[in-house]
Amino acid sequence: MNHLLRVLFLLLIAIPSWAQDTVLPGPKEEETPLELETVPLSEEDTVITKEYPVEGYYEKAPKKDNSLPENLVVEQEYITIRRTEHIQDAIPRYKDRRNRWGSLIALTYGVFSPVNYQPNFSSGDFASVYGEGFGSLFEFTASGKWNLPFGSFVMGGGVGYTKRTSTDGNATLTLIPIRIEGAFVLDMIFNEPMIAPYVVGGTYVNIYKEVQADVSFNGQTQIAPYFGIGANFQLDWLDSEAGVNTFIEYGLQNTFLYIEGRQFIASGNASDPDFSTSFQLAAGAKLEY
Repeated sequence: MNHLLRVLFLLLIAIPSWAQDTVLPGPKEEETPLELETVPLSEEDTVITKEYPVEGYYEKAPKKDNSLPENLVVEQEYITIRRTEHIQDAIPRYKDRRNRWGSLIALTYGVFSPVNYQPNFSSGDFASVYGEGFGSLFEFTASGKWNLPFGSFVMGGGVGYTKRTSTDGNATLTLIPIRIEGAFVLDMIFNEPMIAPYVVGGTYVNIYKEVQADVSFNGQTQIAPYFGIGANFQLDWLDSEAGVNTFIEYGLQNTFLYIEGRQFIASGNASDPDFSTSFQLAAGAKLEY
């Protein structure tokens, strides 16, 4: 009996203590959400840069920053792909990329009017027989280049073709000038040869043929000198992407439009026809490799 009373006494002491620590089920209180701070990353931390060496584009894209606390929500920043530099910067500058040796080819349209030529089938002068207008001269030129730090020396040759018809239509004069020339070009003035003035000089011969009805007068003059000045104007800036791609694929350094003034001197052989000219213009396109 005493043991039973002792157990009941211990239970009476323990129950109030247990009830104080126990919460009976009741209405659930609304939880307060955790307030998280939202901050944008700086551009330096948010983006990575990838360079395309050929096209010269730069791509910026989001980067995950694992160093941030997990309870921090980061506002992502997306930057559109954009061109940040001139595409020609994708290849070295002309001053740096050109080799010691190079080459040029040119197609030219110009005038060739030998006003001092005496027609073989008439006592009249050249202007009265063939007209005072300038005749058309088509030429092809190929040259080699020796590139130096201050410019370049060019050596090459070319051949042309022109044909004039008399004002009465009874005679024709065909000329094929063949040239060997040298030039010095100031193509290192700028990082790119936007403008490259030059001086040129050389020698030429004329293969000629004058025909009236069934009679012809033809031959070839001896070597005679000529000289001129001109300027190359780079065209690659009109389509920079094409300029870069043609250099990478074909080794084409530059595309030029050029203008040149020349004067041809008469042959020193007294028996040769006089095909000397005044200062005359020519223009065309050049490709530099």
